[in-house]
Amino acid sequence: MDYKGNNVETITHSKKIMLDRAARPYDGLSEGPFKESLSKMNGVFRKEVVSYRIKDGYLYRETAIRNFTDGDYHDTVKIETLHSVE
Repeated sequence: MDYKGNNVETITHSKKIMLDRAARPYDGLSEGPFKESLSKMNGVFRKEVVSYRIKDGYLYRETAIRNFTDGDYHDTVKIETLHSVE
């Protein structure tokens, strides 16, 4: 039997729940320390989030920066090519 792209002999209720949970899209802001860190704002004047990705044979570092001033903010993104990868 095929269930959401998984070949299973039998489908039980608990197996269905597990496969449904595994098939959900990834949420980068799920509960945990990362989300808590993003939400803490007391005294913060700058936030940076750094992501690394491989695309078209190169390793990139992408830094999203938010600077806070006078109740407003300014966003910038800096993308750096670090190295070619095979």
